[in-house]
Amino acid sequence: MRLAKNPEVVKLLLVLTVLLFLSLMLALSFTLISSHHLEETMLTSQAALIGAVIETYPNAEPGLIQQVKGADEQTIRKGEALLARYGLHVENLLSTSEAVRATARLNAMLYVALAVLVFLALVGLFFLFLRRHYRKIRAISDYLSGIAAGNYALAIRDNDEGELSILRNQIYKITIMLKEQAETLKQDKIRLADSLADISHQLKTPLTSLIVLSDLLEDDPAEEVKEEFLARMRSQLKRMEWLTTSLLKLSRLEAGTVTMKKDSFKIRELIDRVVQALSIPLEIKGHRVEIAGDEGAMMTGDLNWTLEALINILKNHIEHTPEKGMIRIAYEDNPIFTKIITADNGEGIDREDLPYVFNRFYRGKNASEESAGIGLAMAYEIVKQQGGDITVKSEQGEGTQLTITLYKQRI
Repeated sequence: MRLAKNPEVVKLLLVLTVLLFLSLMLALSFTLISSHHLEETMLTSQAALIGAVIETYPNAEPGLIQQVKGADEQTIRKGEALLARYGLHVENLLSTSEAVRATARLNAMLYVALAVLVFLALVGLFFLFLRRHYRKIRAISDYLSGIAAGNYALAIRDNDEGELSILRNQIYKITIMLKEQAETLKQDKIRLADSLADISHQLKTPLTSLIVLSDLLEDDPAEEVKEEFLARMRSQLKRMEWLTTSLLKLSRLEAGTVTMKKDSFKIRELIDRVVQALSIPLEIKGHRVEIAGDEGAMMTGDLNWTLEALINILKNHIEHTPEKGMIRIAYEDNPIFTKIITADNGEGIDREDLPYVFNRFYRGKNASEESAGIGLAMAYEIVKQQGGDITVKSEQGEGTQLTITLYKQRI
């Protein structure tokens, strides 16, 4: 019933009806041709008989033609007697003629019946094919409805041949892609929720301090106390500014919205800029910095983002190295990779914390109160998005070593 209501099937039925009509017309044409052939055969036989008589008796032509046009009863009887003398009876000839006509009619009926049967068989086979075809299409439609409802567990792979099977397999491939994208979006939502929770936690402490300090200032304390409170408020505001800026940078990196440039620059100049940017905290803690490497060595990468990564790494060394400590920076460049190694002789990292040092907001057992757990996570993302790798080695009481390896891609 569904097929009968389908507009495409209705159009097809009209086409098939026209084909049936043409088939019947063709069968009738064959019948007419057969009857005409029979008449020609009988006329040829009569012509042969007349021709033989005239050839034997040429003078009999006028009378013979007259008798053929309108023979009387007596002449017909004489003819029948003559044929009987040679064993040819009129009844037999008539029955033979009638049999030939009956055969012609039978052939006509057979032609028509055969055309109808062939037509019905073709229609039946076509409808079976069409039914199977529409069943597959309905299955695809139901499958797509399931996908729209969020059900990606269904499988629609088809190893048969044909355009419809190709369509099914293409839909299956798209389904896998949609499933992966949905899973990625789900993970992104989870990470976003975690990020918001971490950000709110990181900003909560300085905000609380600012609120408390502003309440204390309302009591109009002494001038020296007021100056102390204002200094602490400026410190907390700077920390909030740094947190916000760092979190925005890290979010851009993790979201994949940062396009890394392919700058060419000297590695030594990069390291000198890092040391210059951190000269004040290095001087406050009295750290010495040793740099080793070929001063002419070049590297390719994003200068500003690589500078950001190294600054965060060096900050980590400064933070976890006691006063008057030693920080070493070594670098090398070869046709395969560029490597920068930073090391300190500080307190080191606990073995249990090593697998998590590059996780965002992770604070190890030896982390200071000022640590937010962002610097190394940002450095890791920067290096990773430049096709590189960053590793850490550490022993408690002996210091920490971080190695950046930026691989050179050759085409």
